[in-house]
Amino acid sequence: MCVRTCKRDFDDCNHDLDLGTGGDGCETSLTTLDHCGTCGQRCAKPANGVAACEAHACVNYTLEVGAASPVTPAVHGTPGAPVYDQMCAPGQVLVGLNAVATATVALGFAVVCAPVSLTGSADKPGLRFGEPVVNDKVVGGNWGMAPVDHMLRCPAGSAVNSVNGTLWRYVDERGTFPTDSIKLIILGCSEAAFDAMRRVVFSPSKTLQLGDQSDSVGSYSDPCPAGQVVTGFKGHSGEWLDSLQTHCSTLSLIGSSMGD
Repeated sequence: MCVRTCKRDFDDCNHDLDLGTGGDGCETSLTTLDHCGTCGQRCAKPANGVAACEAHACVNYTLEVGAASPVTPAVHGTPGAPVYDQMCAPGQVLVGLNAVATATVALGFAVVCAPVSLTGSADKPGLRFGEPVVNDKVVGGNWGMAPVDHMLRCPAGSAVNSVNGTLWRYVDERGTFPTDSIKLIILGCSEAAFDAMRRVVFSPSKTLQLGDQSDSVGSYSDPCPAGQVVTGFKGHSGEWLDSLQTHCSTLSLIGSSMGD
């Protein structure tokens, strides 16, 4: 007795296998999004993610912005003034600053963040940045110098993954102010993409600068660890920026089977 069967990962979804050369045989691959594991089992695309058919099962992939953690345990500058919290909302990453500064000194800022989601396909994933969102509260301010408003933005498809700058001590007619504060902020913008292992990697695209290095008494450098991106700042501020602490989060591709 002769029985026709399909090879692994194929099936006869239009039921013409018994027709022999009169039909198209095992015409359907069971590794596609329309027929995953069995005829007609369709893998629906999740919101802000991509779908895949893996090992005959539908898997949904989404992008996760992990919990934020500080690059350094201590703030740069001097604590003591009121505490500020300029962190991006969950699911968002830093893409710039709305800032107040003179030609030489960073006086204050508000973070500009953007939601990030997954695009493309499971085998060739990509990142999509949404519309920037500006924090409605500026920390720091103006203390006697003529400030200029600055709108610092990373290029499209980029996010901030490093921060560095300098500190200074303000000298007025009464002498040297006794504490260090933030003078220069440099944001390192990088394009984000996935490597062959589906890990997020960054390629430098642009630097954004607020203030300058003149009269500096120290410097700081906050590069995010590999695969991480800046998601905000914490620190202390009064009339100016007393201190700054950079926080980073991991961007991860997360897969879950349908029904999980």
